[in-house]
Amino acid sequence: MHESSGLHIAFGILSADETLNDVITNESHSHLVTDEELNVVWRIFVFGLIPLFSVFGVIGNLLSLAVLYHQRMRNPTNSCLAALALSDLGFLVQSLLFVGTNIQSVYDPVLGEERSQILYPWFGAYASLVASRISSSLILLLTIERFIAVCFPIRAKLICNKRCTMACLISICLVTTLLFLPYALKYEIVYLHGNTTHTPMRLMSSKLGENKEFFEIYGVTLNIVYRFIPITLVLILNTRIILITRKTCSSRKLMGTLDAKVYSNEQTRITFMLVTVSLLFVLCTLPGAIQSILSHCLEGYTMTGQHQYVFRCLSYVIYSLETFNSSVNFFIYMVMSKKFSKTYKEMFCCMKSLTHYRVPCNSKESIRSLQKSDTKILNSIK
Repeated sequence: MHESSGLHIAFGILSADETLNDVITNESHSHLVTDEELNVVWRIFVFGLIPLFSVFGVIGNLLSLAVLYHQRMRNPTNSCLAALALSDLGFLVQSLLFVGTNIQSVYDPVLGEERSQILYPWFGAYASLVASRISSSLILLLTIERFIAVCFPIRAKLICNKRCTMACLISICLVTTLLFLPYALKYEIVYLHGNTTHTPMRLMSSKLGENKEFFEIYGVTLNIVYRFIPITLVLILNTRIILITRKTCSSRKLMGTLDAKVYSNEQTRITFMLVTVSLLFVLCTLPGAIQSILSHCLEGYTMTGQHQYVFRCLSYVIYSLETFNSSVNFFIYMVMSKKFSKTYKEMFCCMKSLTHYRVPCNSKESIRSLQKSDTKILNSIK
C-alpha cells in the first residue's frame, strides 16, 4: 500500500520502493499480457487518452477559476470549488509535462530519459502527489460542508462561513505540502563518469529513500488518511445527503413563498451537483486504492514482479481515470448549475442575463421559515 501518484508507473520510471538502482527482477513474467500488448496499451494511454483529458481539463479548470472568481459567484462553497480547480490544474499540468518527456524519449531516448529523471523527484514523486491529495481533501471538505447545509440548515451559515472555509483551505494546503515533503527528498541524481554507452546520470534512492521501513509505514499511513478515509466518508455522507434531500424536497414544495421555493430549488441543484462531483471522485480513485491493497497483498503484483505487465496495464487505466476526474468538473458545473452556466455565458459569450440569483430582501423571512420547516422535517426523520 505504497503512497504513489502513478506518474512513475504511467511514464516508465521506477520508484525507490521498487529499487530504482537495481536491475528488474529475473522472475518469469505472467503470460496474461505480452510485450506487444503492453506497448499498445502504453501508447493508447500515454499518447492518447491522458494528454487528451489533460488538455481539455486544463482549459476547463481555467474557465472554472474565471467564473468562480466572478463577484456574483463568491461564497464559501465556490471558494472550495475554486481551490479544487486549482489543485486539479496543477495535477494536469504535471501530466502534460511527463507526456512531453515521453514523446521526447521516442525521438531522443537519451535526452528524454535525462529530463524524466531530473523532473521526477520534485514533480512526479512530490508535486503530483500533493496536488492529487489536496483534491481528495477538498472533495471531503465540500461533502462535509454540504452535509451541514442539508442536515443543519439554520446553523450552516454560522458554521460554514467565509473565515472558517478559508482556514480549512489554508490548513489543507499547508499540512499536505509538509506531510509529503519526504517524497521529494527520496531521490537523488547520481552522475556517472567514464560511461559512454548509457545516460551519464541516474536517479537513485537518497539516504532517506534507503530507509524502506520508514516509507513503508509512512506510505501506508498517508494512503489511509488521504485515500481510504476520504472515500469512506464521502460515500457515507453523500448517502445521507441524498436520502435527506429526497425527503425534504417533497415537503418544501408545499411550504414557503415563490422566492423561497426558487432559493430552495437552487440549493437542491447545488447539492446534487456536489454529490455528483464527490461520487465521480470515488469512482475514479477507488480502483487506485484497491490496486494499492493488491500490490501489498499479492506476491509478484508490483512494478517489477512476476505480474508486472498486468500491474502496468491496470496502472495506465487507473492513472487515466484520475486524470479524467481532474478534467471533467467544469462540464458538471455547466450542466448542473444554472448560476454557473449563466455567469459563464455572460463572461465569455456576451450574453447578458436578466435573471439574478440574489434573494430578494422581502423573501428572507420566508426563507428563514423554510429553513425552520426543514429542521422540523429533519427532526421527524431522525
